[in-house]
Amino acid sequence: MSEMPPPKPVLWKRIAQFFGDNLAFLLQLTSLLTVAGFFVVHTYLDKVTGLFTYEVNPVVYIAAGVNMLGGTLLWVIANFAQNGASGFVLGAILILVLIIVRFIVRGKKAQKWFDRALSFAEKWSLRITYFGLIVVACLSGIAYGITIYGISPRAVGGGAPASVILVFKPMEDFYALGLPLSMDATHTLRSQPIDLLMELRNGLLVRDPQFNIPFIVRDDLLFSVIDASRDTMPVLPLPATPIPTVAPTVTP
Repeated sequence: MSEMPPPKPVLWKRIAQFFGDNLAFLLQLTSLLTVAGFFVVHTYLDKVTGLFTYEVNPVVYIAAGVNMLGGTLLWVIANFAQNGASGFVLGAILILVLIIVRFIVRGKKAQKWFDRALSFAEKWSLRITYFGLIVVACLSGIAYGITIYGISPRAVGGGAPASVILVFKPMEDFYALGLPLSMDATHTLRSQPIDLLMELRNGLLVRDPQFNIPFIVRDDLLFSVIDASRDTMPVLPLPATPIPTVAPTVTP
């Protein structure tokens, strides 16, 4: 009588086992994405404003790193699809170079030097790999922050500006603050649509297109933030003031 195969573990146990087996790799990947995202975000901020701040929400760094990874992969795929022949030619050239190098190092002295270099590389391979990945993440983040991050959709972790309306808390002498901000003439505590550039831990980095001056609004000044692209609130007309009428009087 054949033995019954052991039952398969339930789905949540399989998921837990996967994360348990790959926890170290996931932590390393998250660290690299955070480092890359840091350089993406601050390179982008340096491009749009001189207000340098470390108050960026840490989640933004991770989202920017994921956005850079996805955007880079899409760019490579699109570029290879458009220039497939060039990619094959480049690959063939690299293979030819490796073959030539292999023939060059066939001599005893060259082979001995090659073996020493290989032994050194094996000894320091892990450290060199980590250091190289960090350098690549930094350089890639800088390049991505300068070029693509500012036009990538926010829905996938990009930094494209969002059109919002700020609603401020009632306060005395609000206009005495002198913010470079156009206010709504109908609703005195609402701004005109402006660009949301970055979420901070203590406020928002925004820019009014009319003034084109980035500035930070603290959370304690805000009552609400409205999506300007979906703001369909009707503008209510002011109630008409009744015109008094004078009744004629009869003089006896």
